[in-house]
Amino acid sequence: MEKIFHVFVSSTYSDLIDERKKVSEAVAKAGFVAEGMEIFPASSQKQMDFIERVIDRCDYYILIVAGRYGSVSEDGLSYTEKEFRYAKSKGIPVLAFLRGKVDELPKAKTESDAENQLKLDKLVTDLKSNALVDFWLNPDELSTKALAALAQARISHEGVGWIRADQAAGLDVLNEVNDLRKENSALKKEVAENRRPAIFDDIPLAGLDEGYEFKYKRKWGGNRQSSGVVSLTWREILAAVGASYRTASNTSGLSSGLQRAIIRKCDLGNHVSISVDMEDKERILMQMEALGLMTAGTYNLKGGGSAIFHKLTNEGVARMLRENVVKTSVE
Repeated sequence: MEKIFHVFVSSTYSDLIDERKKVSEAVAKAGFVAEGMEIFPASSQKQMDFIERVIDRCDYYILIVAGRYGSVSEDGLSYTEKEFRYAKSKGIPVLAFLRGKVDELPKAKTESDAENQLKLDKLVTDLKSNALVDFWLNPDELSTKALAALAQARISHEGVGWIRADQAAGLDVLNEVNDLRKENSALKKEVAENRRPAIFDDIPLAGLDEGYEFKYKRKWGGNRQSSGVVSLTWREILAAVGASYRTASNTSGLSSGLQRAIIRKCDLGNHVSISVDMEDKERILMQMEALGLMTAGTYNLKGGGSAIFHKLTNEGVARMLRENVVKTSVE
């Protein structure tokens, strides 16, 4: 659905007629709708109110500045500056073009009032800080630069734009279809993340309440060590290690959780270090993946190379939380 963008072209009035016309023509030829002060040059507050309504419907604001400050309103600001400040307050992208080599302008096109010159200098400083600014020396250069800046602004700050009334309903339908497509894609992704791989459908996997027996090594009291065997259900293992896999982790994410679970299960007391064989750690992660509670992915390592990391699926997170939440004691 093609949009039409409106551009307000502003400047001081009589000294920049040719420049303003050149820019407006270039803007129109590029497919934009040029709006400007020719329709109603601001010289009173009533006219300014009208121009503000015109600016409201514009997507971009071009301001051309040379050697004049312009007609001054009762509050001491020129109508040109008031237009700029209004556009800025509405969040409309402002593209400002300042005349280079102002000292070469004819005297009739420069500011004769010292106070207005100070205001012009202040406006130029303000523009350099609050707008996209470029410089020009003649109308042709100005129109070329204005068109280039407008094309760039359309990419970086695309305006709301306008469409034909007979196309509006079609656009609403397209937007609705696009929203549904995004929602459908998100749901498919969620289902894929939580679904157990189909390859395991014909394999009788051990359930969460079945035990897994594996060996561990125990160290305590300096160099004293021993080995043992423990059986933990997959539910107990998930509850113990799940928190470490809310974000992606490798087998090291199992260490602290398994140690706590083994110490508690075997009543081994404090000041004990527990280690589990790498083979059993890898089997635990593979089982969690097969149960659809974790997903695996390859990640690049900072020092070079890559490794497989695991992370809880949405179902894995939910089951882990269910096992670890504090249940109410109030009946």
